[in-house]
Amino acid sequence: MLELVFTVPDLSQLRFAYSPLWELVASFRVLNTPARHALHAPWITHARRLIADSELAGSPDLELMRTLVPANGYIPDFLTPPPTTPLPNLQDELAAVLETPSAVIRADLRPVGVAPLQCRSRAGMGERVGAFYDHPQRTLRHLVGTLRTYWDLVLAEHWPRIRTLLDADLSYRTGRLARGGPTLLFADLHSQIEWAGNVLRIEKKYQNSIELAGRGLVLVPSAMAWPSAMIMPPPWQPTLIYPPRGVATLWETGKVAPNGLSRLLGETRANLVVALAGPTSTGDLARRLEVTPAAVSQHLGVLRGAGLVTTDRRGRGAIHMRTPTADALVASAS
Repeated sequence: MLELVFTVPDLSQLRFAYSPLWELVASFRVLNTPARHALHAPWITHARRLIADSELAGSPDLELMRTLVPANGYIPDFLTPPPTTPLPNLQDELAAVLETPSAVIRADLRPVGVAPLQCRSRAGMGERVGAFYDHPQRTLRHLVGTLRTYWDLVLAEHWPRIRTLLDADLSYRTGRLARGGPTLLFADLHSQIEWAGNVLRIEKKYQNSIELAGRGLVLVPSAMAWPSAMIMPPPWQPTLIYPPRGVATLWETGKVAPNGLSRLLGETRANLVVALAGPTSTGDLARRLEVTPAAVSQHLGVLRGAGLVTTDRRGRGAIHMRTPTADALVASAS
């Protein structure tokens, strides 16, 4: 069990951000263990095909990333520095990675292939990790260049869809914090997370207790992190990474509503209600249901009036989600 111990100042230092770099790094875990990340199967199939047909096929840097990002456990922290702004862009995050001192890189490489809170000597490292340890800056420059190419190839086109999901989660979480403090915020964050008094407990295979000591906590939703919750401990800014709400709908391309629901609402509106199992933008709904954004907006207005849809206009554009009434309606019609 991992425990994060809060003080009163820490509660005032809770903040939220998302990170394209986290999606990039975590995507290697998804590619390496497709059975565990079946939710992302459409992306995995597409990404593997693109990589196989590209100059990245057989890249030593991609092989190194697969070693650094194993199926479970520790990922070197320097690959995912905590976001310093709520809405960072990938180029700025990669620039921050390039500024990592060699001593930090070497320290973060020591636990690779072992476990958190454990280390191995240089002699015990594999060939790829050992070469990185010996030539940290040169290897890092090559690696970051490859990561930029990888992003452009397999993630850039999907980033607007992922960002919509993350925006919606951040809006939801900030609302929960404002209404009910940390108790409400953490109540439904993740099944492995529990808030008790001033302690946040995270179910892990190892034991550790971390005093936040006024540093606060950054909460980062990550679609590619699903199904896990992960923590970045001091000396970095303490950061909690968790799957966002509605991640199960990320790769859906359209759904057919039950006949009873279609008879009640009409086919398009019924399909909209079913598609809104997770927070979704107008543009994404239009793409998934193959109708115009104007038509989506018109139907959403009717559904809002009927109490079946809510729209959040904070953040990046409008994010829509169905209400508990609509949830019950879909469940009864299924």
